[in-house]
Amino acid sequence: MNFRMPGLILMTVLIIVSGCARQDFSASTQEKQGEETSVKEKMLRSRLLQAIDAQLEREDYPFSIYVDQALFKGQQKGDNWSIQSTSSPDQDKAIHIVKKGKVIRLTWGGQTEKLKDRQLGLLSPKDHLLLVKSSILRVHPLGKENGLKAVLSSEKIGDQLGQWMGEAFKQGVANQASRKFRVHYLFYVDPAQGGLDRFTIQIIPSSKTESAETIEYRFD
Repeated sequence: MNFRMPGLILMTVLIIVSGCARQDFSASTQEKQGEETSVKEKMLRSRLLQAIDAQLEREDYPFSIYVDQALFKGQQKGDNWSIQSTSSPDQDKAIHIVKKGKVIRLTWGGQTEKLKDRQLGLLSPKDHLLLVKSSILRVHPLGKENGLKAVLSSEKIGDQLGQWMGEAFKQGVANQASRKFRVHYLFYVDPAQGGLDRFTIQIIPSSKTESAETIEYRFD
Protein backbone atom coordinates (compact mmCIF):
# COMPACT_ATOMS: atom_id res chain seq x y z
CA MET A 1 0.00 0.00 0.00
CA ASN A 2 1.40 3.37 -0.99
CA PHE A 3 -0.03 6.82 -0.39
CA ARG A 4 1.28 10.35 -0.31
CA MET A 5 0.63 13.01 2.29
CA PRO A 6 -0.30 16.48 1.04
CA GLY A 7 2.29 19.21 0.61
CA LEU A 8 5.86 19.35 1.89
CA ILE A 9 4.99 17.30 4.92
CA LEU A 10 7.15 16.13 7.79
CA MET A 11 8.55 12.92 6.35
CA THR A 12 9.65 14.45 3.05
CA VAL A 13 11.38 17.34 4.79
CA LEU A 14 13.21 15.17 7.29
CA ILE A 15 14.35 12.63 4.72
CA ILE A 16 15.87 15.53 2.79
CA VAL A 17 17.43 16.77 6.04
CA SER A 18 19.06 13.39 6.47
CA GLY A 19 20.67 13.73 3.07
CA CYS A 20 21.43 17.41 2.90
CA ALA A 21 23.41 17.34 6.11
CA ARG A 22 26.20 15.79 4.03
CA GLN A 23 26.54 18.92 1.92
CA ASP A 24 26.08 21.44 4.72
CA PHE A 25 29.55 21.47 6.10
CA SER A 26 31.65 20.34 3.16
CA ALA A 27 33.33 23.74 3.19
CA SER A 28 34.56 23.03 6.68
CA THR A 29 36.94 20.41 5.32
CA GLN A 30 38.76 23.18 3.50
CA GLU A 31 39.71 24.80 6.77
CA LYS A 32 42.71 23.88 8.85
CA GLN A 33 41.40 21.03 10.95
CA GLY A 34 44.81 20.46 12.43
CA GLU A 35 44.71 23.66 14.48
CA GLU A 36 44.49 23.20 18.21
CA THR A 37 40.97 23.66 19.57
CA SER A 38 40.70 26.69 21.80
CA VAL A 39 39.86 26.40 25.47
CA LYS A 40 36.64 28.30 24.87
CA GLU A 41 35.54 25.93 22.14
CA LYS A 42 36.38 22.93 24.31
CA MET A 43 34.12 24.37 26.99
CA LEU A 44 31.32 24.97 24.47
CA ARG A 45 31.66 21.45 23.09
CA SER A 46 31.62 20.00 26.59
CA ARG A 47 28.55 22.03 27.48
CA LEU A 48 26.66 20.87 24.39
CA LEU A 49 27.62 17.22 24.86
CA GLN A 50 26.53 17.36 28.49
CA ALA A 51 23.16 18.79 27.45
CA ILE A 52 22.75 16.15 24.74
CA ASP A 53 23.74 13.36 27.13
CA ALA A 54 21.27 14.63 29.72
CA GLN A 55 18.49 14.39 27.13
CA LEU A 56 19.62 10.97 25.89
CA GLU A 57 19.56 9.64 29.44
CA ARG A 58 15.83 10.31 29.62
CA GLU A 59 13.97 7.12 28.74
CA ASP A 60 10.44 8.48 28.40
CA TYR A 61 9.54 12.05 27.45
CA PRO A 62 7.13 14.04 25.26
CA PHE A 63 8.25 16.36 22.49
CA SER A 64 6.79 18.64 19.84
CA ILE A 65 7.85 19.20 16.22
CA TYR A 66 7.09 22.43 14.39
CA VAL A 67 7.49 22.45 10.60
CA ASP A 68 5.93 25.02 8.28
CA GLN A 69 2.45 25.61 9.76
CA ALA A 70 2.15 22.07 11.11
CA LEU A 71 2.51 20.88 14.70
CA PHE A 72 3.29 17.28 15.61
CA LYS A 73 3.18 15.86 19.13
CA GLY A 74 5.43 12.95 19.95
CA GLN A 75 6.58 10.59 22.67
CA GLN A 76 10.01 8.98 22.95
CA LYS A 77 10.25 5.72 24.91
CA GLY A 78 13.75 4.31 24.77
CA ASP A 79 14.47 3.56 21.11
CA ASN A 80 10.77 3.56 20.25
CA TRP A 81 8.65 6.61 19.51
CA SER A 82 5.32 7.87 18.20
CA ILE A 83 4.31 11.07 16.37
CA GLN A 84 0.80 12.45 15.87
CA SER A 85 -0.22 15.48 13.79
CA THR A 86 -2.44 18.03 15.51
CA SER A 87 -3.19 20.52 12.74
CA SER A 88 -6.07 18.74 11.01
CA PRO A 89 -9.53 18.84 12.65
CA ASP A 90 -10.46 15.82 10.51
CA GLN A 91 -9.17 12.73 12.28
CA ASP A 92 -9.26 10.80 9.00
CA LYS A 93 -6.58 13.16 7.68
CA ALA A 94 -4.44 13.05 10.82
CA ILE A 95 -0.95 11.60 10.48
CA HIS A 96 0.12 9.01 13.02
CA ILE A 97 3.52 7.32 12.99
CA VAL A 98 4.59 4.65 15.48
CA LYS A 99 8.04 3.09 15.63
CA LYS A 100 8.33 -0.10 17.66
CA GLY A 101 11.42 -2.25 17.39
CA LYS A 102 12.44 -2.47 13.73
CA VAL A 103 8.98 -1.63 12.37
CA ILE A 104 7.34 1.72 11.63
CA ARG A 105 3.59 2.02 11.03
CA LEU A 106 2.46 5.15 9.22
CA THR A 107 -1.28 5.92 9.23
CA TRP A 108 -2.96 8.66 7.22
CA GLY A 109 -6.44 8.97 5.71
CA GLY A 110 -7.55 5.72 7.29
CA GLN A 111 -4.76 3.79 5.58
CA THR A 112 -1.78 2.21 7.30
CA GLU A 113 1.56 1.34 5.74
CA LYS A 114 4.18 -0.83 7.38
CA LEU A 115 7.73 0.39 6.84
CA LYS A 116 11.18 -0.75 7.85
CA ASP A 117 13.20 1.03 10.50
CA ARG A 118 15.06 4.08 9.04
CA GLN A 119 12.93 4.04 5.88
CA LEU A 120 11.62 7.49 6.82
CA GLY A 121 15.01 8.94 7.64
CA LEU A 122 15.47 10.83 10.91
CA LEU A 123 12.26 11.63 12.77
CA SER A 124 12.77 11.16 16.48
CA PRO A 125 14.78 13.68 18.52
CA LYS A 126 16.96 10.85 19.82
CA ASP A 127 18.06 9.97 16.27
CA HIS A 128 19.06 13.57 15.59
CA LEU A 129 20.92 13.89 18.89
CA LEU A 130 22.87 10.69 18.28
CA LEU A 131 23.79 11.88 14.79
CA VAL A 132 24.98 15.26 16.04
CA LYS A 133 26.89 13.74 18.96
CA SER A 134 28.81 11.40 16.66
CA SER A 135 29.55 14.08 14.07
CA ILE A 136 30.45 17.30 15.91
CA LEU A 137 33.38 19.13 14.36
CA ARG A 138 33.04 22.53 16.04
CA VAL A 139 30.66 24.39 18.34
CA HIS A 140 29.91 28.12 18.25
CA PRO A 141 27.90 30.27 20.69
CA LEU A 142 24.60 31.84 19.58
CA GLY A 143 24.52 35.25 21.21
CA LYS A 144 22.53 35.82 24.39
CA GLU A 145 19.97 33.03 23.90
CA ASN A 146 21.93 30.30 25.67
CA GLY A 147 22.27 28.75 22.25
CA LEU A 148 24.96 26.66 20.61
CA LYS A 149 25.49 26.00 16.91
CA ALA A 150 26.92 22.60 16.03
CA VAL A 151 29.15 22.33 12.96
CA LEU A 152 29.27 18.71 11.88
CA SER A 153 31.78 16.54 10.05
CA SER A 154 30.33 15.81 6.60
CA GLU A 155 32.35 12.59 6.36
CA LYS A 156 31.03 11.22 9.65
CA ILE A 157 27.48 12.22 8.77
CA GLY A 158 27.71 10.40 5.46
CA ASP A 159 29.14 7.29 7.12
CA GLN A 160 26.50 7.28 9.86
CA LEU A 161 23.54 7.89 7.55
CA GLY A 162 24.80 5.28 5.12
CA GLN A 163 25.04 2.77 7.97
CA TRP A 164 21.57 3.66 9.27
CA MET A 165 19.68 3.92 5.99
CA GLY A 166 21.58 1.54 3.73
CA GLU A 167 22.30 1.49 0.03
CA ALA A 168 18.96 3.10 -0.85
CA PHE A 169 20.11 6.33 0.82
CA LYS A 170 23.49 6.35 -0.90
CA GLN A 171 21.92 6.03 -4.35
CA GLY A 172 18.57 7.70 -3.70
CA VAL A 173 16.88 11.04 -4.20
CA ALA A 174 17.67 12.28 -0.69
CA ASN A 175 21.39 12.02 -1.29
CA GLN A 176 21.06 13.82 -4.63
CA ALA A 177 19.01 16.57 -2.99
CA SER A 178 21.77 17.02 -0.42
CA ARG A 179 23.86 18.91 -2.96
CA LYS A 180 21.30 21.70 -3.08
CA PHE A 181 21.04 22.50 0.64
CA ARG A 182 23.01 23.49 3.72
CA VAL A 183 21.80 22.49 7.18
CA HIS A 184 22.49 24.06 10.57
CA TYR A 185 21.70 22.49 13.96
CA LEU A 186 21.00 25.13 16.62
CA PHE A 187 20.68 23.98 20.24
CA TYR A 188 19.19 25.93 23.13
CA VAL A 189 20.10 24.91 26.67
CA ASP A 190 17.78 25.22 29.65
CA PRO A 191 19.80 27.43 32.03
CA ALA A 192 18.04 26.04 35.10
CA GLN A 193 18.33 22.33 34.28
CA GLY A 194 21.42 22.33 32.07
CA GLY A 195 19.67 20.06 29.58
CA LEU A 196 18.18 20.87 26.20
CA ASP A 197 15.14 23.09 25.92
CA ARG A 198 14.85 22.74 22.13
CA PHE A 199 16.84 22.46 18.94
CA THR A 200 16.24 23.89 15.49
CA ILE A 201 17.25 22.52 12.11
CA GLN A 202 17.70 25.19 9.44
CA ILE A 203 17.50 23.97 5.84
CA ILE A 204 19.10 26.59 3.59
CA PRO A 205 18.85 26.14 -0.20
CA SER A 206 21.89 27.10 -2.24
CA SER A 207 19.56 28.85 -4.70
CA LYS A 208 18.64 32.40 -3.66
CA THR A 209 15.24 31.99 -5.33
CA GLU A 210 14.16 29.34 -2.82
CA SER A 211 13.08 29.96 0.76
CA ALA A 212 14.78 28.48 3.80
CA GLU A 213 12.91 25.90 5.88
CA THR A 214 13.03 25.52 9.64
CA ILE A 215 12.14 22.50 11.75
CA GLU A 216 12.05 22.89 15.51
CA TYR A 217 12.01 20.18 18.17
CA ARG A 218 10.84 21.23 21.63
CA PHE A 219 11.06 19.14 24.76
CA ASP A 220 7.81 19.47 26.70
